[in-house]
Amino acid sequence: MYKYKFMILLTAFALAGCSATFPVRGLLKNPTDRFHGEINISSGKRATFTFTSLSRKKCYGVASFSDSGNGTAEFQCVDSRSGELMMGNLILSAGSSNGHGYGYGKLTDGQKITLQIGEWLSGI
Repeated sequence: MYKYKFMILLTAFALAGCSATFPVRGLLKNPTDRFHGEINISSGKRATFTFTSLSRKKCYGVASFSDSGNGTAEFQCVDSRSGELMMGNLILSAGSSNGHGYGYGKLTDGQKITLQIGEWLSGI
């Protein structure tokens, strides 16, 4: 049931107003698994994102951020795990083609996650 409510929320964000999409790349640690995806910024300070790992684990999330460039995100993976991210240095705005930021956090099983957004894609 949670999965369906989550998907409805993601759809609502995707249909709302002006938006911009930025690439996301990151790393799940212990065991190591790289992932890639995208974050879609809608009007206001909200975003949705998806990413898929090299081992084909897919996750969906919702983020919110402030004018100071800090934010938080919650995500759910198709393998029933979930997690939270702290995000920083976010320069993302709807209608823009430039943006960047980073995030870190962990999944419910303790696996750590780091990610990079937009222009800062390097080293992962």
